[in-house]
Amino acid sequence: MKNINKIISKFKLKNILIIGDIILDRYIKGDINRISPESPIPVMSLKNKEIRLGGAANVANNIVSMGADCTLIGQVGIDSYLDKLNGLLQKNNIKKYLIENDNYKTIVKTRIISGNQQIIRIDDEIIRNISTDNVNRIIAYVQNNSFDLIIISDYGKGMITKKLIADLKLIHSRIIVDPKPQNIHLFKDVFALCPNYEEAKQYTKMNDIHSSGKKLMSALNSNIVITNGKEGASLFELNDGNSFSCPSEAKEVFDVSGAGDTFISAFSLAIASDADLIDSVIMGNVAAGIVVSKRGTSIVSDIELLNAFENKKNKLISPEALEFKMNEYKKQNKKIIFTNGCFDILHAGHIKLLNKAKQLGDVLVLALNSDISVKKNKGQNRPINNEADRVLVLSNLIDIDYIILFDDETPLELIKIICPDIIVKGADYKKTEVIGYDFIKKYFGKVELIEIYNNKSTTGIIERL
Repeated sequence: MKNINKIISKFKLKNILIIGDIILDRYIKGDINRISPESPIPVMSLKNKEIRLGGAANVANNIVSMGADCTLIGQVGIDSYLDKLNGLLQKNNIKKYLIENDNYKTIVKTRIISGNQQIIRIDDEIIRNISTDNVNRIIAYVQNNSFDLIIISDYGKGMITKKLIADLKLIHSRIIVDPKPQNIHLFKDVFALCPNYEEAKQYTKMNDIHSSGKKLMSALNSNIVITNGKEGASLFELNDGNSFSCPSEAKEVFDVSGAGDTFISAFSLAIASDADLIDSVIMGNVAAGIVVSKRGTSIVSDIELLNAFENKKNKLISPEALEFKMNEYKKQNKKIIFTNGCFDILHAGHIKLLNKAKQLGDVLVLALNSDISVKKNKGQNRPINNEADRVLVLSNLIDIDYIILFDDETPLELIKIICPDIIVKGADYKKTEVIGYDFIKKYFGKVELIEIYNNKSTTGIIERL
């Protein structure tokens, strides 16, 4: 894929309209450790509650996170969740034109989660089509504003109607749709449709992705992109009838919530930024690969997208994603090893420590002092190599599984999140001096000291230079 920087740099110049079903994703999290005495059901101790933007609102959130301007149009109820929705939209700089309806309720999907296991999902919704008057108001709004591209995010909840789509097609040439099978016939002649494989099969009654794509392309006279989870995505291009398959970019899949929203956001922004269809599919695929490694309905930023293209081997991970992954490894009884340091000028002592650390367990996490943290510990003239360069070099070492940056003087807060089985440091420390020693011994974790290799150190190398 060519001109990645050029394409992504254009995102901030774009103004995208999203029309679709607005959903709030509500998460109730806690721990289950006993059975109710009232009946044989588990009792969950509540830890926290959270509400995130979902559905068409999640598409809008991704668009803004990737740097573009956007406006969200959708139907909401006049209820207690409306204020929460407005607050989230304002916080995330999403413009809005909401259809407020007394006979409707803001859609809320509540997920009950214990540990990292979703126990049940509760959908609170009313499916009701918007009125002709509301359609006319939406069309007038679109005509009075300028948008580079329109995304239709159809969750089948009543926002997308035959008249709305027919009128939109008359006034805008670039419409990209994430369709539901029951409405897919409405979208004939739009620029592109992006169903997932299950949705494509429901409409075409075919079990082969190539046959499904060809049939959709022919029947709907549109470019077709079929997303297929870990298998990636397949493009069926209308102009020349060619097809293209793009493998998944996800290294590990921990939560697929909102992956389709992220795909269509990145794909659409690439199209709006003059990328061709193949490059746009690749862009969407990379974005979806990033978001499925995060927990819950999540978003991808333009910086994350750029970094993913610049270094496919990058092992840098966010604290939230790392916590989730560590919990998954613990379920598999994997032994987690933790070490930390500046690793400013990589030398033989570093390599020996990392080799020995990896041999102690299954997963090695390196907590890397950020530039801010290095300056706190080493002074304003350090680091010699900035954090981006250090991450790039360390990502290419086979022993390291994950790298996480921290700004504090010590990694204690990360250790508390990860709860490693073993903390590894050089033998120039005493065990009781190692950050995290007092915490890790509470749950019978260990500190292991590795002999220093010929007194190698970054400071010594700098002094010799």
